[in-house]
Amino acid sequence: MNKLAFSVVSSSGEETDYPARELNKHSPQTRGWQSPRFCSYPQTLILQLHDPASSISQLQILAHQSKIPTKIEVVIARGGSAFENCTDVKRLGYISLDSNERSNFQARELKSVHVNADQTSFVKLVVHRCHVNKYNAYNQVGLIAINCLGVSDSVVGNVSVEGYRSSGHQVPGNSSSGKTGGRAGGAGGARSLQFKDPQLTQRLKALEGVKKAKAAAEDFDDAALLKAALDNVTSLAEAVDNLAARMKEAAVNEDYAEAARLKKQREATKLAMNDALEDAESSCRAELENFSGGGRGEAMTREATEAGSRRMTAATEAAPANVHRTPSGALTRDVFRSPGVGGVRQDDDDDGDWEGTNDNDDYAASSPSGRMGGGKKVGMDDNPFGAPRSSPGNVFEKALPGNKGGYKFSGGGDGMDEEIPQAEKEEFAEGEHPLDGVPLLNENGTVHDLPTPEHLSKGSDRQEVEKLVKILGEYRVRCFFSSNWQLRDAVLTKTSMMIEGLIEDPGFETAAPALCSMIERAVDDRNPKVFLTSLIVLDDVLHEMEKAAVPSATCIPMLSNIVSTLIIKLSDRAQPKAVEGAFSMLVNFALSSCVGHVYMGSVALKSLPSRVAPKTVVARFELLSKLVAEFGDEAVSGSRVLEFVKDADGFSNKDGKVRVAAKDLVKSIYGQMGKEVLSFLGDLSARMLKEYRKDLSKLQTVGEAIELGEEDDDGDRYKSGLPTFEKAKRPAKKEEEGGGEAPAPKGRGRGRGRGKRGGR
Repeated sequence: MNKLAFSVVSSSGEETDYPARELNKHSPQTRGWQSPRFCSYPQTLILQLHDPASSISQLQILAHQSKIPTKIEVVIARGGSAFENCTDVKRLGYISLDSNERSNFQARELKSVHVNADQTSFVKLVVHRCHVNKYNAYNQVGLIAINCLGVSDSVVGNVSVEGYRSSGHQVPGNSSSGKTGGRAGGAGGARSLQFKDPQLTQRLKALEGVKKAKAAAEDFDDAALLKAALDNVTSLAEAVDNLAARMKEAAVNEDYAEAARLKKQREATKLAMNDALEDAESSCRAELENFSGGGRGEAMTREATEAGSRRMTAATEAAPANVHRTPSGALTRDVFRSPGVGGVRQDDDDDGDWEGTNDNDDYAASSPSGRMGGGKKVGMDDNPFGAPRSSPGNVFEKALPGNKGGYKFSGGGDGMDEEIPQAEKEEFAEGEHPLDGVPLLNENGTVHDLPTPEHLSKGSDRQEVEKLVKILGEYRVRCFFSSNWQLRDAVLTKTSMMIEGLIEDPGFETAAPALCSMIERAVDDRNPKVFLTSLIVLDDVLHEMEKAAVPSATCIPMLSNIVSTLIIKLSDRAQPKAVEGAFSMLVNFALSSCVGHVYMGSVALKSLPSRVAPKTVVARFELLSKLVAEFGDEAVSGSRVLEFVKDADGFSNKDGKVRVAAKDLVKSIYGQMGKEVLSFLGDLSARMLKEYRKDLSKLQTVGEAIELGEEDDDGDRYKSGLPTFEKAKRPAKKEEEGGGEAPAPKGRGRGRGRGKRGGR
């Protein structure tokens, strides 16, 4: 792939020192584009490719380290001299960006996404509102660089935006950590792979050798994917070394508080680097086992790759370029909606079963996550949601282990259980399969190789089933209600591909309620892969609602149960990727004109039960913090939020995580209310109230700020550089005025020395 030449021909706004034309060129002096201060959202950028016959295969977007958009929509167009005149305009989808808080805004996030866009003239980027943080005082968004990679007669060479990843914008050969070597061109001869950790250097050299071997074998696609993964690891490794050097410098200068902060950053970045390295190694396990580059032994290779394989999904193995680990370690896969881009892996005998279940079981340990043709797609771990729990909406449940002859029907109208045998194989002509167009992650397989779904029982929710059959067809509905998760996932992918057609025929009024009912079951699915795919379908439906300008009064009743389920998902800390997906979707609801932040604020403030798990309370506080940060008091009033925290016993909860989440929420509200928040903290102990006052006084607010007085410092003294306190010594008691004897000293035990001194 080559870098396609383009020019920014239109932008909705720009800051004077950071114009949009900065995106036209790549150089060490490139500063990138930034939106105007306190601008309205969304902002738009329109890129015109110099060759109208260009075919875009990959899009790379490098975001600013602190002025970070929440999401970026991508639209392509062709058939016109200007974007507005194009006859063929298509929205590909969107990418979501991390808030970058865990890296303390030290690293820049690179989004590298594969697309299929032939003969493209224009690319339009719709940049949504920013992540709010203390370094982004003017609520701006910024992009450092953009790359369009593909095939064209008009190219500008093989250039990568990887050289602009660090927030310090270091140029090749001028790194602050003393490393040498060029950045452009990736790792290898033009780039030093020597780091302070010799084992890391050996592992990187092994990956570099595999990349060169793939390139020599003309396997350029895999080589490009591995290069992107390798550059991601080396960028994080450079950040680790840089943070370590800064930490030591702070310690030498006896700035121990700064050294402690840098140490935490270094460890978080190192964790993200190790995760990214394991991902890269897992994408080429076989090649690494046969490669001994840099003196790295086979045992070390096997140890690292086996560790990575436990964490990788089948989709990562098939398409590692879709993987990007942010400095926080969060694994994301951002994929655009495009017919024919997807992946569902068929059953095979290599799946490790969990607790003796059969090969078609929901709970199989392998949970592939393919490119499903949707907006943001969040990666996940191999294991499903913790322990199995019942899904009230599921028509079929797994048979008991050992009973492999069929599936047990659950939820029948008469309350009886009946045994349902597995259906016989159904044959379809080529191109006529109901799931046609949904590719498998197994390159040699097709949808014809998927198992046949069970027949629907008369005891099913017939009214709902009939509505789905009317718009999807019986076979697809059988797949959706199947006990086989691959079938459920495949039909959700197919539904995503059919959304636009379904809205046209049979029409929105018929299709939307049925699709929302389908999604309501899917988001409650116990398999994380199916859950994540259901979010793609949900985003598609929400997008169609927005296009049709459906009023919120019509949309909310169809989506309310889905919103409630997603809020429950936030507390499932065993599956962080599913939590991230649910969180992103809830924010999308708040941003949508069909739902809105006012409704989401009212839902987030619903009272919690009297006895609830701490993780549920933490999840609700985090959702409220996000709404306050994004919308201020437009979504939820600060006073209502603080009353909610008090009712949930957040301030003095015995669980430390709840107290921390409550304090973070108060900090968000302080920016709007100022010192008025103190009136809601009256029940706190003097010590806790003093801590709140000190923390809040350091923050900015549009209200009246808290000013510390002598009473806030009385009784505490900091020891130099140490996070401990020493109580001030109490002053000695004065003798009573008018004379009198001083109190006699106490004896040393057993009654000796009692009484006043004096002779007998």
